[in-house]
Amino acid sequence: MGALSITHPQWMDLTGPDGTVTHGADQDWFPDFWQQRAGCGPTTAALIFHYLAQQSPALSPLRSPMGHDRAGFIEHMCRVWQYVTPRSHGLNRPEYMVEGMTDYGAACGVPLTPTLFAFPSARTKRPPYDQLRSFVAASLAADCPVAFLNLDNGKVKELDRWHWVTIIGLDGDAAAILDSGNAFSIDLALWYATTKTRGGFVSALGAGKEFATCRSGSPCGSSSGASWTMCSWGPISGRPSATAGGCRKRPFFWWLSWGARRGPSWACTPFTTRPATGISSGACRLS
Repeated sequence: MGALSITHPQWMDLTGPDGTVTHGADQDWFPDFWQQRAGCGPTTAALIFHYLAQQSPALSPLRSPMGHDRAGFIEHMCRVWQYVTPRSHGLNRPEYMVEGMTDYGAACGVPLTPTLFAFPSARTKRPPYDQLRSFVAASLAADCPVAFLNLDNGKVKELDRWHWVTIIGLDGDAAAILDSGNAFSIDLALWYATTKTRGGFVSALGAGKEFATCRSGSPCGSSSGASWTMCSWGPISGRPSATAGGCRKRPFFWWLSWGARRGPSWACTPFTTRPATGISSGACRLS
């Protein structure tokens, strides 16, 4: 198992107003308090887009205008936030990162089909560690940093729980991490063996399709097993409850028992790909 790394890790370095150089970005740079609290996912995505945009003209719209100063990167973080947007509990599912990266790429005119390695809390249902390592290695070999969601750090003390970080290298089981403007390494095998809950890894460029898994741990290929539901509603009593782009469904008997004056009803139709409709004209929920 040889060492792997993104080709130009120095591209991740950013310069602050006092000349201090950080290795990657820090969610505390966001201007808003809620963004600072919940912004690790958007920060990770922004950093990955920043790196990819320097690879080729085709990917350059992912970070425009390009620069390595902190002020410009904060503007970039805020743009990414509009697409990689935390829910009430943050960006606490790797599927949300896949969704947000796809949307941001589309908005920039850069089609992205991110791949996902996700797994459940139950260790007996998790894919083997070698499959995870192969997924990360495939992404790094494609010169694509990996977004890593750690909800429980197990016996790895260097990580913060409930947190997204960026993987930029892999040497054996030692994963090189960027987080909060710092670079360090963790024992990825130890983390996988001791984390107590679910987690996930995302490759923005769609690398490692043969190793990708859905949330259940089963193979899901490049589509990451995603399906979409489009919810529509009539003008009765206003729009139904929606949270972060999702529609809350009520059983049909609720409509029959409470009637038109008690609240709205709506219908949901499954799609194999995400509809173009936005939250304002019909919300989409990743199922």
